[in-house]
Amino acid sequence: MPQVHVDFHEQGYNEPYYFAPAAEPYHAKWLHLAKGIPGNDRKNNAKHFDANGWLFFTKERFDLLYPSYGDTYPMYKGAIGMTFEQGGHSRGGAAVINEDGDTLTLYDRLYHHFTTGQ
Repeated sequence: MPQVHVDFHEQGYNEPYYFAPAAEPYHAKWLHLAKGIPGNDRKNNAKHFDANGWLFFTKERFDLLYPSYGDTYPMYKGAIGMTFEQGGHSRGGAAVINEDGDTLTLYDRLYHHFTTGQ
C-alpha cells in the first residue's frame, strides 16, 4: 500500500484549481490527518500559485467524509491522501475560453498539476 496517494483530477473548466484544506465535515477516522501533514503542502501550493497569479480555492465543496473518494480511501488504509482538482475536464481540449473570457490551455492544466505534485 502506498504511504502517500494523490488524486490528480479535473473538474469543469470554469473552476479554478482546488487543493486542501477540504470542506467539512471530516470523517472522525482521519480527522488528525486532514488537519496535519497535508497542511504543509497546501501552504507551499498557495505560495506557488500566488507567485504565478493562478487562481485556486480551498474548503468550499470537496469534503473528507465519504470513504471512497480518491483521498479518503487511501487515508482509511493508513496513507496520506490528497485531491487536486484542475479546471478542464473533457471539454478543455487543447485550449478553452472560460466564462471569464480567459483561455485555459492544456499546458496550463498540466503545469498546475506538475506544480502541486512536486
